[in-house]
Amino acid sequence: MFDDLPKPPKGWPQRQAGVSLCMIVRDEERFLVDALASVQGVVDEICIVDTGSKDKTLDIAREAGARVQQIVWESDFSKARNTALAMATRRWILVLDADERLSPSSRDLVRTLGARDAHLTGLWTRIYNFTEDYKGTGAMSNILVRFFPNDTRIRYRNPIHEFVALDGNETGMPAKKSPIEIIHFGYRSDVMVERNKHERNMQIAEQALRENPDEAVNWYNYGTSAMLAESKILAISALERMRELARERVRARGDGRVPSFVPNGLCLLAGLYLRNPDQIEKARATVEEALQYAPALADAHFILGKCFVAQRRFVEARAAYAAAIEDGKEAHHQPLVDNEVFLWKAHSEIGATLMEEGGYELAIKWFDLALSVRPKVQPVRLNRARALERLGRLEEAEAELAAVWDDDKDELSADEYLNLLLRRGKDSRALEFIDANAQRLPPEFRIIMYGSAAAIASRAGLPGMERYLDLAENIEGIEHHHARLHGLLKHFGETPVLELLERKMEA
Repeated sequence: MFDDLPKPPKGWPQRQAGVSLCMIVRDEERFLVDALASVQGVVDEICIVDTGSKDKTLDIAREAGARVQQIVWESDFSKARNTALAMATRRWILVLDADERLSPSSRDLVRTLGARDAHLTGLWTRIYNFTEDYKGTGAMSNILVRFFPNDTRIRYRNPIHEFVALDGNETGMPAKKSPIEIIHFGYRSDVMVERNKHERNMQIAEQALRENPDEAVNWYNYGTSAMLAESKILAISALERMRELARERVRARGDGRVPSFVPNGLCLLAGLYLRNPDQIEKARATVEEALQYAPALADAHFILGKCFVAQRRFVEARAAYAAAIEDGKEAHHQPLVDNEVFLWKAHSEIGATLMEEGGYELAIKWFDLALSVRPKVQPVRLNRARALERLGRLEEAEAELAAVWDDDKDELSADEYLNLLLRRGKDSRALEFIDANAQRLPPEFRIIMYGSAAAIASRAGLPGMERYLDLAENIEGIEHHHARLHGLLKHFGETPVLELLERKMEA
């Protein structure tokens, strides 16, 4: 394996064989123990730079045998990372964050690589970023160089969204494909909120822009930070400026090449345009520009498919999604790519377009392809159940939705299952479901369930109408109970329940 790694020139100096783990940390007691455990017996030394921890982080690091250097945080991730790189003494460097783990499947490989000769070429590492975008997906992923030779010419650049580069090159450093995998938990919403990452990233990105406003990467970083902070207008403005600077670069160099982050930035920009129905063509032009720079970028073909869907051009959309699946063969060449696109997302979207045209049988086959990779992904399972219902396979649809509820127990799965029961005329079963499960759900949804139960009981002539209204009125943390219930029951058109509610309000 790795026979394509270049051999160093004769006489090229080699450091002592082995792997140095390099990390930067601050208040990481929640994660650090597991991160260090994932490389125990794999790395030969641990080099940690701490930027101001006030919890047990330093104790954990030292107990694991790490050498620790404390520095003042200067809002520059590259500067901190490069301090850690300078501490390393072994031939190869592995970089992890505290909220990451080396995959168990990569341990033997990393240990073995530590003995290989090194020469200015790193290894692409696939990073699985656990998010909550879709229930049951496991992770989004991207690739970065996280395993590379220990050489002073190889250092990080950019204060935020930093990457390792040879001689400061804006395109990074030479690297070869590898099966090394890292698991990352830092993009989970609870972690983002706990660490106030949105505000921190925006501040660092703003500082970088003030210092170097003509660098496209700074506008890209500012735009992505604004997206995470849900500042759409700022994100669009920043990414548009990134695009202008990238075009200037192309004109100046004349070779059509742009930094690796530009196609990804254009995909993000196109996605933002897509949120406005009046900017669909603008979105399509933007993503087609991304494909000029990166013709096999799955993310770009995926967004192109969404543009066609927005225009109800379903045949062209399916062609774009099929191209995204095919792009998976070239994913290892893409520095920034969402592997989930070609693994299951594009398959799911093809199924969704077929449903729009009434091709439910074929849609189910595409949903099954997606689920063969991610068996628990919620939106695909819900779409599959809807297709089964359209085909009249009602028992299968109900079983599918019951299984989704059992796995996820959230508002959407409850709503989908409950509504199917009602469409099937299973009013008593619907009330049983509400009685058994309403307390599991947030107050805002519980009031909907109890109000719906009152309407169901009234319509079906079943007992419990007044009890459900009382349950709805007694939910803590909900303001304007009566107004919310009144609006819900008016929607149902259940006059007896409305009259009862109004009498209770008068009393």
